Amino acid sequence: MFIVNVEYVYKDLSNLLINIAIWRTMTFENYFNINGKNNDGLTLHQFNILSAIFYAGINTISSLENIFGISKSSLSITIKKMEKEGYITKKSGIDSDGRKVYIEITEKGINEMNEKNKMMYKLFKNFFNSLSEDDKNNLSEGIESFSKIFNSDLKIMPKTCRLEDL
Repeated sequence: MFIVNVEYVYKDLSNLLINIAIWRTMTFENYFNINGKNNDGLTLHQFNILSAIFYAGINTISSLENIFGISKSSLSITIKKMEKEGYITKKSGIDSDGRKVYIEITEKGINEMNEKNKMMYKLFKNFFNSLSEDDKNNLSEGIESFSKIFNSDLKIMPKTCRLEDL
């Protein structure tokens, strides 16, 4: 029987997440507005926020703050800019004190997100097609296993990116 060492699994998981983040940034960053310095489209960070709202239903400032690990003030600046650019709208909640703010993605936000998803799919498809058949199978099986474990642990059923949208 093979005994799994949690320290090695954790180290491998940490390295995997870092490598995915680096690969994703290096592969996609040229196709996004860099750091919001011009007003031409989404930044990668804004795209991630829209994706969290649209696919996972994470729609409050506090939830987004926790998911992305950024300060409320930094997130508020990004949210204000996204609202000004028409990607989202903010709605006051109907909770006990009315302070909770909910964020909704607009049609413009959905359209921009879909366009970026199409572009990202094409870039990923090029990368995937460059792999050997063994690597394609290993990647596919690994992602499927990883997703099953983490999706069940998170207990959320996010919307999935539909192939017909790509």
